[in-house]
Amino acid sequence: MLVDTSFQAGIFSMRSFVAINLPEKLRVSLSTTASGFAKIRPLRPVKPDNIHLTLKFLGEVNEASIESIKQALSSASRGHDGFSLNVRSIGAFPDLRRPSVIWAGLDESRELLNLWSDIEKHLADIGFAPEPGGFSPHLTIGRVKDAKLSAGIADIILPLKDSFFGSIDVAVFSLMKSILKPEGPVYSVLADFYLKKD
Repeated sequence: MLVDTSFQAGIFSMRSFVAINLPEKLRVSLSTTASGFAKIRPLRPVKPDNIHLTLKFLGEVNEASIESIKQALSSASRGHDGFSLNVRSIGAFPDLRRPSVIWAGLDESRELLNLWSDIEKHLADIGFAPEPGGFSPHLTIGRVKDAKLSAGIADIILPLKDSFFGSIDVAVFSLMKSILKPEGPVYSVLADFYLKKD
């Protein structure tokens, strides 16, 4: 079921993505963890409001295509019950030796994988290329400012590799808009899609 929260007109193109948004308590906890790293190493924590689980990055999309995207996502939401995700562990891309992105991981979830797969399928039907590398669910919580100064980040992260940070009760996913500003991106919801089996 689609609940439209987009009221702005006159937008010709917008940077967009599909995501599961997190409860505030969990976002704050993850951002606080990243801020603790930043006191020791040159790392920029992601603002709590911007921590989310990306299901599909769409890039710049033109306003005329938004309605077809909403319909595709509405179709993808059907046949899925709500489910829970556990947020556990801390890691880095591309690796801990020269990290550029610090992330929190998620326990394996068949429900999440099935939802992602349906989103990929329905968006592919309207022209969005499937992800070539598949799906690697994670929550970006920080970015390393200077890889040359990142030595020792592994020593901070490894003790947290099995830490449990909380759960997400997933009943909805969203089509998001991103506006890039000098102080960082600002995200807003264009439409919500509620999970409902029948």
